[in-house]
Amino acid sequence: MTSSAADVFVSYKAEDRRRVEPLVAALEAEGFSVWWDAHIGGGTHWREDIQDHLDAAKCVMVAWTKRSVGHDGDFVRDEATRARKRGTYLPVRLEAVEPPLGFGEVQALSLHGWKGDRTDPRFRAVADAAHTTTRAVYSTFGSKDGLIDALAQTAFEFLYREIEKLPETDDPVRDALDVAVKVFRRLALDHPVLYRIAFQRVAPTLRAGPEVTAARQRAFAQLQGRIRRLEEAGLLGRTSLHEATVAIEAMMEGLANAELRGRTLPILPAGKEKQAWRRALTTLIRGFRASDG
Repeated sequence: MTSSAADVFVSYKAEDRRRVEPLVAALEAEGFSVWWDAHIGGGTHWREDIQDHLDAAKCVMVAWTKRSVGHDGDFVRDEATRARKRGTYLPVRLEAVEPPLGFGEVQALSLHGWKGDRTDPRFRAVADAAHTTTRAVYSTFGSKDGLIDALAQTAFEFLYREIEKLPETDDPVRDALDVAVKVFRRLALDHPVLYRIAFQRVAPTLRAGPEVTAARQRAFAQLQGRIRRLEEAGLLGRTSLHEATVAIEAMMEGLANAELRGRTLPILPAGKEKQAWRRALTTLIRGFRASDG
């Protein structure tokens, strides 16, 4: 599940990366899937990417050092605060420091002087604590599958809610394009983890329980409601409403997948991705009416 919800998210000050690398390697050797910002690729909306992984992780291991507790450690403290609210916060001291004010109620485990040995009792305590934290999160959602279901449901609820917020204009084509660019594209770019879980099946354990299925159906119905205006305007030709909605969603998924690849085998023109979305969907909609002939 390295592409979706990681077992452990490691929060640390960027300048401490070399000190954090052995910890990440040891955790992965223990069988944990680990996410840290070294996984961020070029062109990624990095703040949103970090937030999605932070919120999805079962355990957020915060590395406290002189740098992260200092006046430039605001970002680490923000991540620790978010994790603490979710009950996933696990503090680890890489140096002889105390966590910042407000984070002392949870005892920080010490890895000060640790040399990367997985048999070291200090690391064993960290690994055991991580196991305990991940089990606690699974119990909140019932299981690992329950967590994946909840994330997929969140993606579909986002689509339903954000489509509903879009105003309707006198131009049904423009409104359909707004659904694609302002909602679907935003889900993919601002919340890539949620998008990938819901639409790319990067989590093979997604079983689509009744809550996920219902959320998916509500989102599809919301999209179909916007496409119905194309039908009412006579712009679908012989294409049925359901067929047009499926085609438009498939086009949006394809465009989102292409854009999420970033610089890897790109097909969308750099810097003109939004225009490419609008042109592709406009061409598709025109094709519906052309099918009349």
